[in-house]
Amino acid sequence: MITAISYRNALIVILTFLIVPGAFGQLLQVTSPPSGLSYYPLYQEGQSYTITVSADPSVSNVLVTTQSPLPAAQPTGDPLTFTLTLPTNISPGIYNISAAGGTASGDVEAAPVLIDVERADLPVSLSIQPPSIQLNGVGDQAPISIWGTFNDGTTLFLSNSSSLNLSLGNRSVATATSQQWITGNGLPPIAPATAIAAGVGTATITVSMGQKNTLVSTILFVTVTQPPKGPAPVITSVSTTTGTPGETSVTVNGSNFGSAQGSGYIELGNMSATSITSWTPTQIVATVPLGSMPGVVEVKQNGLASSDIPFTTGELDPVASRTVDRNKACTTLIAFYVRRRRVL
Repeated sequence: MITAISYRNALIVILTFLIVPGAFGQLLQVTSPPSGLSYYPLYQEGQSYTITVSADPSVSNVLVTTQSPLPAAQPTGDPLTFTLTLPTNISPGIYNISAAGGTASGDVEAAPVLIDVERADLPVSLSIQPPSIQLNGVGDQAPISIWGTFNDGTTLFLSNSSSLNLSLGNRSVATATSQQWITGNGLPPIAPATAIAAGVGTATITVSMGQKNTLVSTILFVTVTQPPKGPAPVITSVSTTTGTPGETSVTVNGSNFGSAQGSGYIELGNMSATSITSWTPTQIVATVPLGSMPGVVEVKQNGLASSDIPFTTGELDPVASRTVDRNKACTTLIAFYVRRRRVL
C-alpha cells in the first residue's frame, strides 16, 4: 500500500471518466493507479511500477497503452496486471495511461489515467529561451520555454513540470500560469508555464525549483506594449492535425504570418513549437514540440492570433500491434483541464 505524502516531488495520479459514445465505459477500467485525487511517493526514472486493470468477462485481449515517450507497459502472468518501467531522462510533466480490449461488438477503452512524472533530483541550473518576451496588449499570452541542466549533464525541457515555482515581479503588468498542483482546489492544469499580459509596462517572472539551500532560479523579462493594428494571421490548411511530439513535421499554410518569425510563434498541441524549419508570410513548417499534449494549431504574430484548429498529440505505445483511436477522448480531456488553469 502506498502512503499519501506532500505533493512536492511526487507522482500525482488522476482518473477522470469521459463520456465518449462507444469508447469508454465500465467494461474496462484502470484500477491502479486508482481513481480520485491522490498523492504518491516519487515515481523515479528507471523504476518499475504495476498497472492493474479490471475488465468485464466479455472483454478479451486487454492491453495497456501509454503516451509517448513512456514505453509500452509489459504484460505479466496475470492478464490484467502490467509492468511499466519509466525511462531515464524524459521531460517532467503529465502523461496519460489507458487500457483497451475487444468484445464481440467491437473495441472498448478505459478512461485515461493522468500521471505526473518528475525527476528525483533538482537541476543544477535553469535557463529560459528566449530570456525576454514581448506581449502585445492585455490578455496576450506566450509560453515560457524553461530548460534545466542536471548533475549527470542531461538538459531537459521543464515547462510542464509541476515542481516549478513562478514568482511575479509586477502583477499589474504580467501574471503567469504553471503546472503546479492546486492544493485543495481540484485538478491541475495541463499546460506549460505561460506568461500573460495584465497591463502595459515591464515586469519580471522568476522561475525556480527547490527550496532554501537547494533553490535554483532564473528570470524572464516581460515587456507589454499596446496591441498592434493590422490583419491577424489566417490559417487556410494544415498538413496534418495529429502528430507525435518531437517527430512529426507540420506544414501550415495561410497568410499574414510575417516575413520572419520575430516575436511570433506557432502552437502545435498545447505548446509552442521550438523547432521551426521555415517561416514565410504564407507558410510555416515546424515540428510538434516534445511534451506537447492535445490542443490546437494556432499562429500568432505581432500580438494577433489566428483561429484555432484542433490538434491531437501523444502517440500511444501498445503492448501488441494494434491501433487505438484516442484523439477525440484526449481532445475532450485537455479542454476540460485547461479551463482550470491556475493564474498566479
